[in-house]
Amino acid sequence: MQGLFSGPEAPNSHAVAEAIAKLIATDAGDRPERLVVGNSFGADAVNAATQPIQSGMIRSIGMDGLKKLKI
Repeated sequence: MQGLFSGPEAPNSHAVAEAIAKLIATDAGDRPERLVVGNSFGADAVNAATQPIQSGMIRSIGMDGLKKLKI
């Protein structure tokens, strides 16, 4: 683990700030539900696979209206 955070491919903490700034600049209806910054280690694939299941669950309990901000 130490090598992961100290090597040449170490995560860039500034990338998180840049991603947040980009999200803020994106119109509310166009923002992604999830965002992986840096090496995903497979999290992007997991997010893509589980998103339809989670959306279906939210819809089935009648809370899909909460997915989008109305401002």
